[in-house]
Amino acid sequence: MRKNISRGPIGRNKESLIRAREPIGRSFGLVRGKFPSKKIGRMIHWESQLERDTVLLLEFSPGVIRYREQPFKIHIVLDGKTSRYTPDFEVIRANGEIEIIEVKPSQIYADKHEMKRFAQIKKYFNDQGSEFRIVTEKEIRNEWLLENLKILKRFRRGALSNVQRKILLEKAQGISEIQFGRAQQIFTDCGEVWSLLADGILQTDLSREVLPTTTLKINYEGTIDESVYI
Repeated sequence: MRKNISRGPIGRNKESLIRAREPIGRSFGLVRGKFPSKKIGRMIHWESQLERDTVLLLEFSPGVIRYREQPFKIHIVLDGKTSRYTPDFEVIRANGEIEIIEVKPSQIYADKHEMKRFAQIKKYFNDQGSEFRIVTEKEIRNEWLLENLKILKRFRRGALSNVQRKILLEKAQGISEIQFGRAQQIFTDCGEVWSLLADGILQTDLSREVLPTTTLKINYEGTIDESVYI
């Protein structure tokens, strides 16, 4: 028998933006902070450096429509005992899939009790029609990707109007691909190129070092990229 939980699709209503658990108080050795999300329109709270980097990956993943931290609470039964569980993130993908993400150091896989608990949690969410996944530093810590996304965060701006987009694309004069160095000359400066990458007008593999010789694709059609960085 399925248990009912109050967790509808992520929306812009006030209730959907409220976290199920408030940040824990100050503790020695813990790092926490906030991320100003333009995708969600509010501050996203994180409670570890791995969570901080996960937020960055979700924020800039074109295939992630919305996400929220500590979205709801559930209760599971393990070895005859009931325990409460709050996921780290709920993610809505561009293809409509809902994924629940738990962020942990890779040492978690050596803890048999925890893995048994997460197996039960995974079954619960699968029964609810959602995917459940544990992500560790092995999936999160792509250093070039994280560094490039930090630059995108610095230079991104608000959504472009159709007129602004048209003017920028006219500068490219029908070219389908261009090197980063040449793009700097066409689009005025380096910061503008990074802004266009953040806007999706220019596209490249951000998991690699971006050099003056890096090839950029120009997205004339406004094709939606459904890639997810985590």
